[in-house]
Amino acid sequence: MFLRTLWVAAAAAVVVVDSGLPLPPYIKACGRHDPNLNECARRNGNAALPTLVKGDPKYRLPVLDPLLVERFMVDQGSGPVSIKLEGTDMLLYGLKDTSIEALNIDLDGNKMSAQVTIPHIFIRSKYRLVGQVLVLPIRGNGYFNMTIDGFSCTTNHILQRVEEKGQVYLRFLPPKIKYDVKKATMYFENLFNGDKRLGDTMNSFLNQNWRELYKEIGPAVGEVIRTVLQTILSAAMEGVALDDLLPEGA
Repeated sequence: MFLRTLWVAAAAAVVVVDSGLPLPPYIKACGRHDPNLNECARRNGNAALPTLVKGDPKYRLPVLDPLLVERFMVDQGSGPVSIKLEGTDMLLYGLKDTSIEALNIDLDGNKMSAQVTIPHIFIRSKYRLVGQVLVLPIRGNGYFNMTIDGFSCTTNHILQRVEEKGQVYLRFLPPKIKYDVKKATMYFENLFNGDKRLGDTMNSFLNQNWRELYKEIGPAVGEVIRTVLQTILSAAMEGVALDDLLPEGA
């Protein structure tokens, strides 16, 4: 039987935005009927991202680089990798280098899709781990590091139009996300009660078989990225009227 439990609590998880806010000064509007709307929005989005990740109290946007993930849990009950991994106080670095590679806005169909890349992600977290990886038992607690190279994802959003005080606002429902990585390397401190020989052997084994372990840990990272994208959209755009976000006559 295949069973996986995944749970993530990030500092960026919940953002409630007041309506009637102006478009943030670091985000440039694109004309709603611009034949190059998608390219305009992609270009302006990329220009705004380095500022967005610093946070903006006016829009209730928290600091996103580094991003604090208060707790995550992966509970994989069976299969080649059978582990229970609990992490706390995870810091995730690298979101400042996020790039929107492609963007498609379909206002008539109330949907939006994007292709996003992050060249390097670095994670450091407290952890507690027990289980089995392929044929080897594993256990430990302490800190672990993970470096992810070549993270890419495709997101698909459903848009809702909400009218308040005579103005129309867009609501971005949580996106569906598909992701891939080119490589992941990791190091778990204090495996096997600090036995350096066993710990070094296991870390070497994990990095040789990183794809197997990443299949279980990766969804937690993907969930964090999904939450961050949702947070940016909610904080920076949902409080801004559609006529200001995508003006009719521009």
